[in-house]
Amino acid sequence: MSAVADIGKVSRLGAPDVSNGWGSISQDQVAFGSAASKITGSANFTWTGAILKVSPSGTRKFQVDATGVGVGDVSPGYSLHVQAAGPTLMVRSPTSAQSKIVADVATNGFSRFDLWENGTERAGLLWQGISDQLYLWAVGSSTPSITLNTTGDVVMGTAALATTATAGFLWLNTQAGHPTGTPAATFTGRAPVSVDTSNKRINAYTGSAWDSVPLRLGGQNSTIVGNVGAGEDDLHSYTIPANTLRRDGEAIEAEFWLRSQDTDGTTIFDVYWNGVQVIEAGVTNEGVQVIKVRIVRYSTGVQTVVATSFGDDTNGPYVAIDDSGGADETAAVVLKVTGTSAGSTTDDAQCVYSQWKWCPPA
Repeated sequence: MSAVADIGKVSRLGAPDVSNGWGSISQDQVAFGSAASKITGSANFTWTGAILKVSPSGTRKFQVDATGVGVGDVSPGYSLHVQAAGPTLMVRSPTSAQSKIVADVATNGFSRFDLWENGTERAGLLWQGISDQLYLWAVGSSTPSITLNTTGDVVMGTAALATTATAGFLWLNTQAGHPTGTPAATFTGRAPVSVDTSNKRINAYTGSAWDSVPLRLGGQNSTIVGNVGAGEDDLHSYTIPANTLRRDGEAIEAEFWLRSQDTDGTTIFDVYWNGVQVIEAGVTNEGVQVIKVRIVRYSTGVQTVVATSFGDDTNGPYVAIDDSGGADETAAVVLKVTGTSAGSTTDDAQCVYSQWKWCPPA
């Protein structure tokens, strides 16, 4: 083949010497043969058998072989293999130089993966080898939203929240009722959690069943409430949410602080659970009384009620136990104390403080 001058970007196309099996190479020449082709000069290109290399100025920057594509001075060990002293891999939008994905593997213990949009860092992932922690952050924040470490700790949020905060919360899945399904996935040593929005409980699957804890653990009332004239009047009253006593052994404890301002006769205080009187205490001569009640779930729809009164009772300290029945735990139940004055004077019978709380099984 004769040399031809000035064809395209090739100054000279010389006839190759194929005595070595693929041809000899010199400046501005292209050689073809059975095993390889090569271009030398300002760019170095070799194709030997099934390996293609690009080596500007003699340093390999790109290689393709049967394993994959290598970027940098590397024979690829993967489908795409990028290697350098401190490599950065960037994928950039064709319409905006400021929208890009950047991966940076550094040698000082930090590796990053960043997402940028229109010049603003939107999200990122950072591995800090010095402390063995992985950080995830969003919206350009320099403080991670999630932090993971090699000991299994998971840290959520960027800082302590103010009581008036409107963002920055951890959100859990909700269910409109107590869960009944068995989680399909199993992770040893861990438990799935959900929030029952109907019964106001947090649920956790403990391996064989769902256990739960009420979000409303009780209540209190420190407002002094007295009777109105003659007859029996409600003083303090609580509506216990449905399903508060979901499991056998769960209990409700209540306490009522009572006093009489009647100097002419006996003031009567009664405590009712689900409309049934569980204890009655009488007080005379401006006496005081404390009634404590414990309602324990024995079985479905059955509760044992233990009530105790302490103070200036006309019959002395008194204990009442009733396990003959109870209330439907799936419905709201009223717990209340009433006062009855011997006369018709308002505020002769008063409840000055009361409280109730949920108790887990013993």
